Amino acid sequence: MFKDFHAVFDIGTKDEDKYDTLEAASRALAPTGVAIYSAVLAKKDTNCPGSGFYDIFNNVHRNEFFEVTGHNDIHELTDEDRRNIAAIERPRVYEHAHKHFILAEELRNR
Repeated sequence: MFKDFHAVFDIGTKDEDKYDTLEAASRALAPTGVAIYSAVLAKKDTNCPGSGFYDIFNNVHRNEFFEVTGHNDIHELTDEDRRNIAAIERPRVYEHAHKHFILAEELRNR
């Protein structure tokens, strides 16, 4: 999924600019306290979001992050921690999207 994300940008676009755009788009869809849309992006090898997601999750949901990991250091996450945190946030994103946006499947059924 990240491969598709990077393909949206012109060749030579700095990764920093790409991720700033991703986070701005995520915040435009929902406040980060409601849903962190970058949670649904997944790296091919781990099926987990990128590190920026975990930084935001830790800042916004500090207690939940600690409950899952036993610490608040994004650099110390295990693969299991990453999967568990993503599993917490992805349903929030899907619920928010379902409540606030017409989904492609719904459009096809009209």
